[in-house]
Amino acid sequence: QERSPAVTDFPVNGNGTTSISLPLQWAGSTASYYRFAVVGNGYTWIISNVEAGQGSARNGKTIPLAGQSLTLTLTTAGLPVTGPTPTSAQYIDFAACTGPVNEFCNWTGARRYRFIVDPGLTASPATAVTTDGSSVREVTLNWGTVLAGQTITASCVTDTGAAVPPTIGVSPSSAITNQDGKASFTITTSGLRLIAASGAAPSGRCTFRAHVGSANTAVVEVQGQRIAPTLNVSPSSVTVPNSGSTEVDRVVVVGTRSPAEGGVTIDANCTAQAPATVSLDGSAAGSAQSGSKIANASGEVQFRVLSQNLVTLPPTNSPQVRCLFKLRQLSATYEYTAQGRQITPSVALNPAQITQTGATVVTATLSPAYPGFDVVPTCTAQNMAPVSAAEISATTNASGQQTFTVTAPELVITTANGIQPSASCTFRVAGANGGVGNPGFLSFRTGNTCVMALSPLPPACGEPN
Repeated sequence: QERSPAVTDFPVNGNGTTSISLPLQWAGSTASYYRFAVVGNGYTWIISNVEAGQGSARNGKTIPLAGQSLTLTLTTAGLPVTGPTPTSAQYIDFAACTGPVNEFCNWTGARRYRFIVDPGLTASPATAVTTDGSSVREVTLNWGTVLAGQTITASCVTDTGAAVPPTIGVSPSSAITNQDGKASFTITTSGLRLIAASGAAPSGRCTFRAHVGSANTAVVEVQGQRIAPTLNVSPSSVTVPNSGSTEVDRVVVVGTRSPAEGGVTIDANCTAQAPATVSLDGSAAGSAQSGSKIANASGEVQFRVLSQNLVTLPPTNSPQVRCLFKLRQLSATYEYTAQGRQITPSVALNPAQITQTGATVVTATLSPAYPGFDVVPTCTAQNMAPVSAAEISATTNASGQQTFTVTAPELVITTANGIQPSASCTFRVAGANGGVGNPGFLSFRTGNTCVMALSPLPPACGEPN
């Protein structure tokens, strides 16, 4: 049947049981009974207080009216979800009739009962998705009766406020409810923890519907975090030792804090003030180094920083190695420094005096004691054969010591004029203006046999006066 302009629609809930009240008075007339006609396929119905037509349950009539109205009970099942708009293809018409059976029934003014199936939906668990990965939600259609075999569609949107939006998806995009009126979906998310100094957190939502035109939905919120972790650098600063080494070799641990965050990239940039050099994780030493590492599950990385040549002499100032660490997405930097020293060393000699001719090993010791410095000797001699000092080791060792061979061909002379011979050596750390610091002085025990209390005097001394 096609709808007549005079037909009056009465929306009723389908897939359940509802009551229909048919009035006695109709268009100024009194109805004796109503004829009914069931339209559309794919669903079942049961109507109380009616008599089915001969050979067809789709047609029939109500029992005779009594009183003011007749109440029917209508039970339907198998109807599709319609949303808020009644289905146009499935309905039941009731036409008021007067007189004897089938004498006059007004089908053009029928009461048409169209079916609405617009269930609510719930998602379980109802909590928001807050972490990356997969999360299962069971969506249920809420109706007076179980709605099995119905389609639920799913879609997700991402909010645009975050600097880097997350990725949100749902699978499947549609599913059929089971015998309990439920269907399962998997929400998959990534990028819910955004590292940024400011702005909105990554977010979005997944919406589940039983009909495109329905306002009834189940919504699962997706709520991420915007984080801006600080970094902890340990150690944050060191100083070259008081003696023994001009370098500092440290494993620097850099960790995210507030909150700790694994899987992030931490960049390192190191610079060295001359004459210092720096090596990062075994790289060739130079004035600058850079590198990056991915934080472990605890949010930490380790960099090996080797700082060398940290001890200098005047006029060079104390050198320094400085490393800056940062999360790649943020601008804040966190520092590690290896601080050097400027020293003005003194030199001590052992022995400090030579009393025999020939070669003598002399050890020069720096205070403070550092390796790698060059002690330079300068020797003079008067009225005697020259003395010399030759280095055995090229520079000071870890104990701050450098060894030399000092050779004195003669220490005692014989001459009648009584002249006294003399010799000395000065040991000074090589540096500006001929040397740095307090030098060490090496003396020689010398003499002239002609002025010694010898008897007899050597012939070369001549006759006594």
